Amino acid sequence: MALYDSGDSAHRRVAEEFNSLQSQRVQFVTTSDIFDETVTLVRSRVGHRKAVEAGHFLRTSLVWRVRPVDHATREAAWDLFRKYEDHEFSLTDCTSFITMKTYNLRDAFTLDSDFKAMGFVTRPRP
Repeated sequence: MALYDSGDSAHRRVAEEFNSLQSQRVQFVTTSDIFDETVTLVRSRVGHRKAVEAGHFLRTSLVWRVRPVDHATREAAWDLFRKYEDHEFSLTDCTSFITMKTYNLRDAFTLDSDFKAMGFVTRPRP
């Protein structure tokens, strides 16, 4: 979210890290759930025009791959969500965790500390 909201206190740090990773030709993978969540949050925080820009970028950029969430991933995410009563993981987070494990991804481009709690490396680093 901070990447698309110039008013966000983390925007500069996130944008700099994103640009650095992009210049290294890093391939980003996200899920259809995160796509939906991102466009919705951008819409509510900075407006429709920015939400359309963010959605268009995610859908057409050569550096982003939006993976659909299949039934098996959704079921595994639901199982994980039920298991971690002691954490405040969202179901969408759990879907991302399962997707990352499926594709053997270690690094997450997020400020969400829940990814670190699940053993992933978060970028940008705090």
